[in-house]
Amino acid sequence: MERKRRQKRYRRLDRAERAAIQNGLERGWSCRRMARELGRSPSTVADEVARNRTVAKGPGKGERVRDVPDDACPKLLSWPRCCNSCRNLRYRCCRRWRREYSAVRAQALADAELRESRIGVDRDEAGFEYAMGLIRCDVARGLSP
Repeated sequence: MERKRRQKRYRRLDRAERAAIQNGLERGWSCRRMARELGRSPSTVADEVARNRTVAKGPGKGERVRDVPDDACPKLLSWPRCCNSCRNLRYRCCRRWRREYSAVRAQALADAELRESRIGVDRDEAGFEYAMGLIRCDVARGLSP
């Protein structure tokens, strides 16, 4: 008898999963191993680390990493894209640019991004009335807003 595979509903990573990713990075685990442990896709884990790694040492400390400078450690160009499992652990890194994945910072960044996406667009009175006029016109024609 064949069992139908149910597709799981998408849900955001929670604090425990982010902490598991951080622990896996510090132990030097592969992306696939962490994904297997969490029951997630490997691309989810890789994207999470790449998206939410922060500057740990150097200019812009605590900010999200947008790009990697040329004089940065070569480990930042491939998995794990951060310094968590580096032999020169913590602040003894010989490089000027240190990037790390922190579960606490990643959760704060994800929460801030979600909060900012819910904030409405500020418009003045005239702009608001213009937008509402367009919406009313489209709804009257049978279109969905």
